Amino acid sequence: MRLAIASSAIFLTEVFAASTACSAPPAYAIDVSQVEAAWRAEVKFTDASHPAVTLIYDDEAGPPWKPLFKKSPDGRWILYVQKTGSGDNIAWLYTVDDAGRVLRCESRLDWMAWQFSDTISDHKMSELYHTGIDDWTWTDRETLRFTLRGSHAKKSGTGVRLHLEYDLKTNKITSDATKG
Repeated sequence: MRLAIASSAIFLTEVFAASTACSAPPAYAIDVSQVEAAWRAEVKFTDASHPAVTLIYDDEAGPPWKPLFKKSPDGRWILYVQKTGSGDNIAWLYTVDDAGRVLRCESRLDWMAWQFSDTISDHKMSELYHTGIDDWTWTDRETLRFTLRGSHAKKSGTGVRLHLEYDLKTNKITSDATKG
């Protein structure tokens, strides 16, 4: 049995708008560096006519852990995962369009996954610790697979471990009906 839920993943936060359209996203690399106690991540386009786009920059000391970024095979999507504490992380999705605009999803990927999990699991996110996503991989141009996990605070050995898929075209999260 497969379950699905539509998410509210509307891309409203525009990070950068380029003026030139093309048939595929411009080639780019993601540069992550540490500036004093803060982390900075930028999309740097190969074509110099596209300026670098800052994805994250904490001008004050943010999380001490290096952010992780993973591009989709076609370069249209960027997954950003940030460790926030012992065993915890958060995740955002960005998209890079044909014109070189970088857009961030309005809702965090981990929040959308927890909303989904809370509808099918006996264990709710509010009862869990060591929450986050792991084992992320792009299966193709349209699907991101990952594991949502969290440990129950009061019941040792229990919690949530769901293998989920996020459809980038339909903005739906799906899973086999497995409960952790």
